[in-house]
Amino acid sequence: MAVTQTVAPNAPATEQASGMLQSVHIRNFRGLKDLEIKGLGRINLFAGRNNSGKTALLEALSLLAGAGWPDLAFNPTIVRGAEVLVESAAVPGLQVSGGGVRESLWKPMFHGLDLEEKITVTAEHASLGELLLEVDFARQKNVEINVGNLGSKSVASLQDTLGFAFHSESTGKVTSQAFLDEQGRKVTVYTGNTDPDPKPSFPAVYLGGHGVSHIRDAVSLGEVRRQKQGALVLAALKIIEPRLESIEDNSASGAPMIWGDIGFAELMPLSAMGDGLGRAARLFIAMLHVKDGAVMVDEIENWFHYSVVPRMWEAIDQVSRDFNVQIFATTHSRECVRAAYKALGEDGFVYHRLHADDDGNRCVTYDPIALSGSFHHNFEIR
Repeated sequence: MAVTQTVAPNAPATEQASGMLQSVHIRNFRGLKDLEIKGLGRINLFAGRNNSGKTALLEALSLLAGAGWPDLAFNPTIVRGAEVLVESAAVPGLQVSGGGVRESLWKPMFHGLDLEEKITVTAEHASLGELLLEVDFARQKNVEINVGNLGSKSVASLQDTLGFAFHSESTGKVTSQAFLDEQGRKVTVYTGNTDPDPKPSFPAVYLGGHGVSHIRDAVSLGEVRRQKQGALVLAALKIIEPRLESIEDNSASGAPMIWGDIGFAELMPLSAMGDGLGRAARLFIAMLHVKDGAVMVDEIENWFHYSVVPRMWEAIDQVSRDFNVQIFATTHSRECVRAAYKALGEDGFVYHRLHADDDGNRCVTYDPIALSGSFHHNFEIR
């Protein structure tokens, strides 16, 4: 059953800037049979019970941003459990079969484990117009792959293929496929577009509870500092650790890491100062990297101590304004929602609550009056 969004009475015109998603419609992805969300704002906070689709929503948005990039079929950020592919590659003689990928990685992406139903993610974007991503599973006998730059082709036999088709006004239709070959190697190929290097539909970063890399964080900081924006990251981190005088990406330990100066005789790895500081660095570096794009943060309440959450929301608000970044964050915490309300005001963010039951999926979006009344009367809004 298709259940569309329910909007609380008197919902205001949502604050929007150029280059942002205005609505999204997801079908047949994980626990989301049919979910439509309208009235997206610059900062969006999503709550809901376990298995209501909060994480799936962020994953679907990440898929859409990828614009049919076939590597996402093996990306641990999107495909839960895909780490096993990386681990198996490091073990001599261990090989993951195509059937194993289908059953453990791809099949759970489809609602009800039904590989016959196509996944679709449709969105209205303020600058790009309508965006559409379709993901389907197919069993094919063979596929032609371009080899080198000479126009020669190779035919690879396969059984299980994850196909992507992305449509937008600017790119037209882009199609691609992902599969494991007979030797268990990952193969991704664009199959139906003229651009050999399609670009993302919009810049986006998904920050979940896995896939953390201190090396990648340091490299990202180096890119930010090269653009002379490191001071913005430092200012945000000082909210959590006021003693922090400077940060830098340094490879003295043998691998790139972020180091900080908190007044000791030597610099100290940021990772040794607590998870909150490292996560804050990851968040603000990501926001600076995706100007005019989006950042998705899963369970944002786990990232910071409650005492600094109001100030963190203020910093998030300022950076998102300066760099035109749209925020999608999930939470289970009433304190987190109240902190956003306290820091940003009743109309400084948009609060959505997801529901999933036998009748389907729906989203209730609170207007400022309803949100204020809920806090005043201590109503449950998570």
